[in-house]
Amino acid sequence: MDAQRFVLPMNGENISVVIGDNVTGHINDEVGRYDTLVFMISRRVEELFGPKIPPLEDYGSSTIKITLNDGESLKTLRNYQRIIKVLVEKKVSRNSLLVYVGGGTVGDLAGFVAATYKRGIRMIAVPTTLLAQVDSSIGGKNGIDFSDVKNVIGTFYNPYLIIDDLEFLKSTPEIIREGMGEVIKYSIIAGGDMFKKVSETNLSNFNDHSADIVKMSIKIKADIVNRDYYDRNGIRSVLNLGHTIAHGIEGASKGQISHGRSVATGMMVEAHIGEKYGNTKPEVIEHIMKLADNYGIERVRISDIGVNNIVRYVSNDKKMAEGYINMPVPAEVGNVITMKVTERMISDGLNTFIREHERK
Repeated sequence: MDAQRFVLPMNGENISVVIGDNVTGHINDEVGRYDTLVFMISRRVEELFGPKIPPLEDYGSSTIKITLNDGESLKTLRNYQRIIKVLVEKKVSRNSLLVYVGGGTVGDLAGFVAATYKRGIRMIAVPTTLLAQVDSSIGGKNGIDFSDVKNVIGTFYNPYLIIDDLEFLKSTPEIIREGMGEVIKYSIIAGGDMFKKVSETNLSNFNDHSADIVKMSIKIKADIVNRDYYDRNGIRSVLNLGHTIAHGIEGASKGQISHGRSVATGMMVEAHIGEKYGNTKPEVIEHIMKLADNYGIERVRISDIGVNNIVRYVSNDKKMAEGYINMPVPAEVGNVITMKVTERMISDGLNTFIREHERK
C-alpha cells in the first residue's frame, strides 16, 4: 500500500500524518537536523516488532534509547523523574527530538516529557495500537497519574509528525477489537460515510480498509478537538460518548476489563438510558450492538460486575456536579446530545439494560 500523507491542522499548528504499511522508516527522514534523538519504546512492542523498527545506528545522530513497560502503572512521577534525570545527565539540548513507539500510556508519558523538558522539545508519535492511532495520539492531551487520579498532571502538547504504521495492527485481532470501541464511537458521532464504512467492514476484512478507517477517525476527532482544544466550552465532551459508563466498568472491575470493551458496552448502556428517557431512537442501540458483534467485541455483563459497584465509580466522576452528570447520548446516528443524568437514572438504566439486553 502506498503511504498516505496529509496535514492535520491542530490548534494553529500543522501536524503531518503518515498512514500506510511499513512506514516506520519515515523516522529516518526527520532525525538528521537534531542534536540528539531520544527514543522511548514499549518493551512489548520491541519484543513483538523488533525487526521492523530501524536499528538506532541508522538514524545518524546521537541516540538515547529508553525502554518502557507499558500500562497505566507507567504513568507516575517517579518514572517521569527517572527519564528527566537521564536527559539531564546526557546533556540533551533543546534542539533534540523525542520519538515514542508504543501505545497510549507510552504516548502519555512521552508527551509529558516532551512538553516539559527545557520547556518543550519536538516529538514524533509512532502509535502501535489501533486505539492509540485513532484516539490517544490525536488531540494534544498527555499526562501522568497521581494519588490514584488518572492524568491529573499533564499538558496539551502535539507531536509535529504522527506515523501510523498499519503493520502493527496485523499481529493479532485483539489489537483491532480493542481499538474498535473508539472507532464505533466516531461512527455514531459522525454518521454518514464513517458509519457506512464501519458498517460495511468487519474483523475479517479490517486490514483491507484499515487505512481509510484510521484516516477518517483521525479527521473526525481532530475536527471536534479543534473547536474545543483546551476542553473548556463543552464541544469536546461529545468524545466522551460511552465513557461515563465505561469508566464505571473499568473502575468496578479494577482494570480487569479493557477500555475498548468498556466503551463499546458503555455506548450501549448510554443509548439505552437515552431511549428510556425519550432522547434516543430505538434503532441506535441495535446499530451499536451489531457493530460490536461484527468486530468480535465481547459485551460486558453488567450483572456480573454489579450495578451498585458501577454507580459508585460513576458518582466519583470528575464531571459529576450538583447531583448530576452531563452525559453524551446518541439521539440518532450522526447526532449526539448532552443529557443531564442523576445517579438514580444511571442505576435504573443499568437495571433495565440487564433485563432487556443481556444475553442469558
